[in-house]
Amino acid sequence: MVSDSILISIKPEYVEKIFNGEKKWEYRIKTPNTDVKKMVIYATAPVSAVVGEAEIKSIFLARAATLWEHTRQEAGIDSQTFYRYFHGRLAIAKAIKLGSVTRYPEPVPLERYGFERPPQSWAYINKKKEK
Repeated sequence: MVSDSILISIKPEYVEKIFNGEKKWEYRIKTPNTDVKKMVIYATAPVSAVVGEAEIKSIFLARAATLWEHTRQEAGIDSQTFYRYFHGRLAIAKAIKLGSVTRYPEPVPLERYGFERPPQSWAYINKKKEK
């Protein structure tokens, strides 16, 4: 059985934009299956800890120009950053639509979720390891 949660690595500047509501789409080259409901947020260095979570409302796949047009109002990034990220990678770009977001009162060590090191992009969370 596949987990309904993922651990995702995000740069701290984008994590803050997620928490303040400016960024409601998380762009990725690869996305999880559509059954995933929760994204546990790992803020990369210098924070290097799990700092919160977000509901996954949907996953959107489209050509980059179409995806940008659909998501740009809540992207939390500019178009140059978007196109630089997807340039030359795939014909289809992907984005995760975020719902409700929770910032944890204190950062949580990565080991609590059963990981020795953060995933390059994202990884399923094994329900038995999540505490």
